[in-house]
Amino acid sequence: DDDGARPPPPLGRAESCPTARLAPAPGDAPASSSSPPASPSAQQPQQQQQQLPRWFQSLSRKQSQKQSLDRQLASQCSLRSVGSRGLCLKRSSPAICGCSAEERAETAETTDSPSSKKTKLRQNTNKTVVMCKRHSLRALWRRFFLSFPRECTNLKQRQGQSPGSGSEDVLGALLCEDVELFQPCGGATGKAAAMEVFARYNEMECQAELVHCFVDEAADVTFSEFVLTPCKQPHKHIRICEVVQWDLRHYRDDSESDWMDVGGGGGGRNAYDKARVLQGKLPAVKKIMYFGKGMSLWPNDDLPAPFRVASPAASADAEKESPHFSADFSGMVSRYLEALMANDYDRIYGMLCANFRVNAFDGVRTRDTFVSWLKSLVTTQTFRREIQNVFVDHGSKAAFLYFHAKCDKSSAILVNVVQWDLDGKRISQIREFGAGFSTRL
Repeated sequence: DDDGARPPPPLGRAESCPTARLAPAPGDAPASSSSPPASPSAQQPQQQQQQLPRWFQSLSRKQSQKQSLDRQLASQCSLRSVGSRGLCLKRSSPAICGCSAEERAETAETTDSPSSKKTKLRQNTNKTVVMCKRHSLRALWRRFFLSFPRECTNLKQRQGQSPGSGSEDVLGALLCEDVELFQPCGGATGKAAAMEVFARYNEMECQAELVHCFVDEAADVTFSEFVLTPCKQPHKHIRICEVVQWDLRHYRDDSESDWMDVGGGGGGRNAYDKARVLQGKLPAVKKIMYFGKGMSLWPNDDLPAPFRVASPAASADAEKESPHFSADFSGMVSRYLEALMANDYDRIYGMLCANFRVNAFDGVRTRDTFVSWLKSLVTTQTFRREIQNVFVDHGSKAAFLYFHAKCDKSSAILVNVVQWDLDGKRISQIREFGAGFSTRL
């Protein structure tokens, strides 16, 4: 019954009561004959480390590394820069952007409590509170999305705001004068024409459920997916992909710029006035395109124009300014596009997860059926793809592909939302949209 005579269990093997071995007694550790005896206080941590299972040691090392990284980020965020007047002005990192954790989780929810007003006043005495581009785009998109006369089942309305309340005022303030609108049932150019189209939405009685919202910071684009359910026909669902291009010039922080660039997010050029963003009273929407789960053929001369974006070199430089930028993921997107345009379907097969799925127009395809379907397109001699736009969200590991599938004198407008796994190594899902709306049971 002597505990000191019992040999320790092998590392990595759990006993019947694992928690009892987390603090082993000094006699449980084998003594080393080659090293001189150490003091009991110095010997006990080493003995405990040897007795812990390997999974626990690995977890402890990862937690200590994470704590060390958090301390480094906290020290960076506490840096101060002294302005010309001798004031000590703190700058938030663009990745943190002056938003609290709750605001980032809820995409900039606002409150009107007295304590929050005092906090805002105290912050504004020193400097304007700024937001990074990613959170600014998400906050403006949220205001735009909630302004339509429908109830969103999984997205909270602002305090004191009913579904669709003041939609005309909100939309009128956000739309630019030269805004372009495209949807399968017709397009519109100009603010007045777009407002006429949106006025018809007041006749719709439906509920909306948000599926995803992605952000391409380099192109100032948000692409989202949501499902509309008619209130009178709750068994039917209309899945929609919405793409919005923004112009944030009116929301840029134009105050005196003596901030330090702490977070690697591009400095003051990517800092936006938080108060203006949350109010959303300045024009910002340049172009809107809606796609559904239906397909229709268009004459090649009547195809809608793609989004106007910067040159590839300028887009690559702007892309690297995002704190979420990943060179490895950018290379994965490029390699997938190269294989798709070269019809190298064996190479595409190696990029897909084992449980890969495609939500296509005619149902769900697996990895094998998807590649077989792609190979069947090669037999059509007149078939060709023309990529119009590619938008990438590095933070969510997703890409938006907008291209035209041409065959003779007609073309089909296709959109693929490609989702990679958490590591950005394999494609887990592709969701397909087109220039047509379709209801699903």
